Formats: sequence, C-alpha cells, structure tokens
Amino acid sequence: MTAAKPAPVPPPILLARQPILNRAQRIIAYELLYRTPTGGSPAGVAASEATSTVLDSALLVGVAHLTGGRPAYINFDRQMILMDIPAVLPPNQLVVELLETETLDPELLQAVQRLRAKGYHVVFDDYTFNDPRAQVVSLASVVKVDFRKTDPAQQQELARKLNGQAKLLAEKVETYEELRQALQWGYHLFQGFYFGQPELVRHKRLTGSKLAYLRLLQQAAAPEADFCRLEQIIKTDPSLVHRLLRYVNSAWAGRRAEISSVRHALVLLGEQEIRRWIVMVALAGLARGKPEALVVNALVRARACEMLAPFLGVPADAPKLFLLGLYSLLDAVLDEPMEEILSGLPLPTQVRSVLAHQPHAPQHLVDALELTLAWERADWDRFFSITLRYPADAHQVCRVYLEASQWADRALAT
Repeated sequence: MTAAKPAPVPPPILLARQPILNRAQRIIAYELLYRTPTGGSPAGVAASEATSTVLDSALLVGVAHLTGGRPAYINFDRQMILMDIPAVLPPNQLVVELLETETLDPELLQAVQRLRAKGYHVVFDDYTFNDPRAQVVSLASVVKVDFRKTDPAQQQELARKLNGQAKLLAEKVETYEELRQALQWGYHLFQGFYFGQPELVRHKRLTGSKLAYLRLLQQAAAPEADFCRLEQIIKTDPSLVHRLLRYVNSAWAGRRAEISSVRHALVLLGEQEIRRWIVMVALAGLARGKPEALVVNALVRARACEMLAPFLGVPADAPKLFLLGLYSLLDAVLDEPMEEILSGLPLPTQVRSVLAHQPHAPQHLVDALELTLAWERADWDRFFSITLRYPADAHQVCRVYLEASQWADRALAT
C-alpha cells in the first residue's frame, strides 16, 4: 500500500501592515500586504494562494494579534470571492478589497452583493476618473484613490462625484499638504506615510509638560540612568507621577506595601524597564495632536530594531538599536530637523551617525533601520536584498516585525 503523500506546505510569505486613519487621525484599520520571500506579489504563486496563506495566518494567530484589534483590509481576487472565501473571517474583522484588475461581470457582481448582504464592507481599489465601475460604485463601502496615480484636479473631482456614494480613502498620501487638501475635499480615510514627515512649522516652542517629556527622552538616551535627575523631572508634572505610580503598582500587584514615592518606583523598575516606560510615556506625550500611527510606528521601529540584534550578529547592540528605531521618527514627532534634535540628545555616537546619515555609520545599524523602513512600506525587493547579507532568512526576520507590532499594540493599550 502506497503511503499517502503529505499535504503541500504553503510557501512562507512576507507580511506587513499599513495603517488606515480617519479624519481625526486615529487608526481604524490596517491593510495587510504580503509577498513570498522569493518573488513578486507573489512571483510563482497565484494571488489566491498568497491570500489563502494570509488568511491561514490570521486564523492561526487571530486577526486581532495582527491588527491590534482593528479590521484587516485584505485583497481578494475574482475566484476567491466567487468561492466565498472571505466568509472564513467575520465581517467585523475583515474588509474585502477588490483589485481594479478584476472585471465586475454579472457573476462577480452577484458574489459581491452576497458579501454585502452578509455584512462585509467592500473596497474598490485604485478608482480612476473614468472608472468602468462607476455604474456599480454603490456596492462599495470604500473607494480608494491613489494619490500617486492621480493629479490634484482629478482627486478633487473624484471627491465631488463620489461623496455621498461611498467613503473616500486617499491612498499613498506622502505629505501633510496632501493630507490637508484631501481633508478639505472631503476624503474620509487616509493611507500613506505623511505622518512620518515633519510638518513645516516655524518657531515651534515646547512648553509645559512637553518640555518634561523631552527631558525624559534625553535621560532615556543617556548611557547611564540618573535616578535623581529622573525624579526631579517626573515631579515637575503631577500626571507623570500618577502614571508612574499606577504603572509600578500594577506591575507589583499582590505585594503588601504599595509604592508611594517616585524614587521607590524608579528603584523597583530598574534601569532597563524605566527606559521603556519613559519611551512610551514621553513619546505619546510629545506626539499629542499628531496622527496615532506616528507613535505606533515609532514603538514598532524601536522594538523591531532591538529584536534584530541577534539576526545581525550583534546581540550586545540591542539597546542601541532600540534607541535608533525610536529616535528615527523624532523629527516627525517634534516637527524639527533631525540635526537640531541630535544636538540636544546624548545619544551613543553610532546611533547619532546613522540618524545624521553620516557615510561611515556602522552598516549593521544602517541595515536594521533600512529593514524596518522597507517592511513598513512593504518594499519587499529592498527588504529581501538586505536580509541576503545575513544568515537569517527573510521569513524569520518578517516575524520580528509582526511580533514588534503586537508588542507596540500591547504597550499602548496599558
């Protein structure tokens, strides 16, 4: 009797997430972007097979772990929609994105209508000025307009024509000026990396609690923690005292005596943990009024760069890599040029050299940050080319970023 052949193992994929924000600049969903480590989107693998692998991952670990409890935008091709594959996830966890390459013939239209009847939201991707889907746009909950493939006049006219028929999502928004225009024209949702750029604000001054947050970040960057100085800074802001004591009392729940002083709290936390607490609290405080995705991405970068240390062969550099990832977005947080920020921070020389784009910056630090940027943008060619320099495979490295994303989501939820 011939032994049964084992079921084929689906190829590993590179999986990234990109935030989708509302008009209040809060994250309301993530788009999951994917590719196999050996090819396109993905090369040699049908789009339906790649989507199936994403769904398998979502079912295995839970969509909430990939998206921080928010819905996931996932691309589906014609065949998968006809087979009702989106139904493996509930409507509150999934938004079905239908690519512009799919022709909406009667059979596919009926399948989309069935999805809508079940409560699923459907997205029409890359909607254009003379789009053939115009007659059935009412089927879409969201219509995406690519800001790199359309000009401002088209973007404004599409908003005028479609407003009231579906929510408008401005995709690939790269600057705050583009965001302001999209807001003015009536777009509802936004996707892109504008939030990672500094706004051009002249003579912006930090006052009150934000000065305390910046001083805390300066202490976090110092080679050794100065508990006396930290205590002085924290005591200048009652809200910081409250948050520190609440954090430590929560961490030490079950002990007989509660922590009642700032110095006691700092000693109990220890240097490594206090640096983490400072980073989370100070970053969120400094970024108040900025898009939520900015803080999330900064924490993901910090944790991911730190976790990359063993893969890059430099486990001892994990603390430096954490600082590198964190401070790489500080110009966007403070709306100041990076060179001005660096002049006031006691960062390690190697970290400073990378952030200042100096030609002789250590290659492993440069690669850690470049890998992180490639993952954020789902620039898989760049991501794969960097991983080839190191023993770890791209799939293992990609898992680092997913774990870092989950860590950031948990950190901000506490």
